[in-house]
Amino acid sequence: MRHARGAKVMVNSVSLEREAAVDLVIQYDAYAVVSAAGRSGLPASTEEKIVNLKEITAVLDKKGMERYKMHLDPLVLPISVDSANGKNFLDAVATARETFEGVHVTGGLSNVSFGMPKRKLLNLVFTWLFIRAGGDGGIIDPVSLSIEKLSEIDTESEGFKLARAVLDGTDLFGAEYIAAYREGRLKD
Repeated sequence: MRHARGAKVMVNSVSLEREAAVDLVIQYDAYAVVSAAGRSGLPASTEEKIVNLKEITAVLDKKGMERYKMHLDPLVLPISVDSANGKNFLDAVATARETFEGVHVTGGLSNVSFGMPKRKLLNLVFTWLFIRAGGDGGIIDPVSLSIEKLSEIDTESEGFKLARAVLDGTDLFGAEYIAAYREGRLKD
């Protein structure tokens, strides 16, 4: 693996299903996205995500990787598939922040909104929730989601409240959110 002089290398990703990548990360003194993926599939619950992260992080620790180079990814799964996916991810972020000293917590944040209407609104609210849970880096679209938009978010607006409810699982299957969309009540 070659890299420009002085450039930092990041491997995406190291996980239990790709444990061989650990040696590459160590060999090239790279940073790594450390995925919560298991040996034979994706974890569904918060608990499974944390168990997998503990196991792969222990491997990295044993090999001598410095914690600040680890970017833990509890894996964002779509809420259109399971209403609990947003909450499970956010809970895993908060638990990871408490459990793993010195790491970063990241994720592909827009994955949460696949299959849903008004994705920009969901992604904005989810990013806001992610930061509140302890996340400090995410894979986002910087054109549609900026720090300015995050700082100006109206947490009292109907759109925010409906998006938050579908993201935290209290609006099962997004029924209220989708009804509001169909009625034209959701604003980006």
